[in-house]
Amino acid sequence: MIPLEVFYFIFFSNWKLGFIGLYISGCAQTELGYVKNPEFNQTKFKKILIFANISDLNLAKKTELNFIDEFKSLGINSVSSLNIIPPVKEYNKDELLDIFNQNGIDGILIITLKDVKKDSIYVPPQEQNQQIQIYSRGNFQNYSYTEKYGGFFVTKTSLKFDTVLIDAKTEKIVWRSTADVKDIYLASYDTMVESMAKKIGKSLIKENIVESKK
Repeated sequence: MIPLEVFYFIFFSNWKLGFIGLYISGCAQTELGYVKNPEFNQTKFKKILIFANISDLNLAKKTELNFIDEFKSLGINSVSSLNIIPPVKEYNKDELLDIFNQNGIDGILIITLKDVKKDSIYVPPQEQNQQIQIYSRGNFQNYSYTEKYGGFFVTKTSLKFDTVLIDAKTEKIVWRSTADVKDIYLASYDTMVESMAKKIGKSLIKENIVESKK
């Protein structure tokens, strides 16, 4: 993967605290907390490089593509790092800057998967009486039956991500967030990342950090 030291993370203090809220998407829920660099006052970023700092290439690809799809739905222009900076070699700073310039990239969004938790929850057995009415031979007939469910375990997944947005020219952190993403009901990894990506995209637009064509 791309060595993160080339992005030169900087220490930040006295940052503007962002809104912490919940966003429910399908079967996943995202709680997002973020800070914005108060010194950021330049024009909005026009094209964002999405870089998933995840060693598993399958998960990295899923993460980047879901972010690109959700950002596109919000009018944000973005591109996957795997497409223009394939992890087949080490890149030096000059090579990365050339790639950024050639592709018109002015912002870099780095997404790091920090933690994965799985909890097993028992669903106790339950019964519920149901009634239905069927029309047959000119008459309505009532039927009743008992619906049974439960008596099994379900696994709930929770993911924690750290995300930073870096100015490709100044190498300064502009925005940083922590996202707690929870499985509401049988959510896939894709669904959970979609929930987070949409929340992050809306936050970046709200803070006037990225350009939206919508």
